[in-house]
Amino acid sequence: MPKPPMNDTIYIYDAFTGNSEHYDQSLVDDYGRPKFKDPRTSKARVQPELKVITTPDGENFESVLTIDIPPETFIQRGHDINWTDRFGQDIKGRISEVEETLNFSGTKVYFRTVYVGKPPPR
Repeated sequence: MPKPPMNDTIYIYDAFTGNSEHYDQSLVDDYGRPKFKDPRTSKARVQPELKVITTPDGENFESVLTIDIPPETFIQRGHDINWTDRFGQDIKGRISEVEETLNFSGTKVYFRTVYVGKPPPR
């Protein structure tokens, strides 16, 4: 059975990264929070779902949203997501895990599944 269409819109926030010496470190403001670029939009299929996931590092986290996005959308762990649900509430979170759904031969990506957990307290 095919999945339902992607009728939701999400906003993806990419963090600014440092100069060439500290490329992997994100730039922060005066309060220690990361600075973000202008948000990108993407079509998505969003399902509120509480799930406990164990990463390969042995770390457990709670996922509150399961989001399916098209394969052409670039996304990584650590990006922030903003989604407005059908009741008008803004739900924000940080991407904790990314999975890809492939065809049997592994040559084509059908969609990516992103698990969003609540960001750590600041």
